[in-house]
Amino acid sequence: MYREAQQSMTLVSPPVAWSRMSGFSLPAAMFILVVLALLAAAVYRTVAISNSSVALEMLSARAFLAAESGAQATMMQLFPTNGAPASCGMPSWNLTGSGFNNCTVQVRCNTTTADSVTVYAISSVGRCQAGDLQASRTLEVLANES
Repeated sequence: MYREAQQSMTLVSPPVAWSRMSGFSLPAAMFILVVLALLAAAVYRTVAISNSSVALEMLSARAFLAAESGAQATMMQLFPTNGAPASCGMPSWNLTGSGFNNCTVQVRCNTTTADSVTVYAISSVGRCQAGDLQASRTLEVLANES
């Protein structure tokens, strides 16, 4: 009886193909996980760079519009529709409005007179900042009285 019990407990050996594949799924799973982790890191980096580029582009547009506003305000001061024109000094403009938060404008104005024609050279620099990103745009305008 002992011999019969011993024979019935013998394990059947697995087929040859199974013995060759034992342990293959763990390296395959590790490889897939590593590849997916690298792919996720690449996508994350691409999205982060894209977001930073969009934010810098928006700051750049705001800085350009701030510089343009400074130049237009100086032109309006130099060539008013009614009244005498103002002198070409170094006006400073305090921009207000939701689009110009954290933006500054510096305007320089120089005059040159040649052959009784006065030429105004206006240089307007708009700077905008948001966090550690900063953008600056310069706009130069030449105008004369004629």
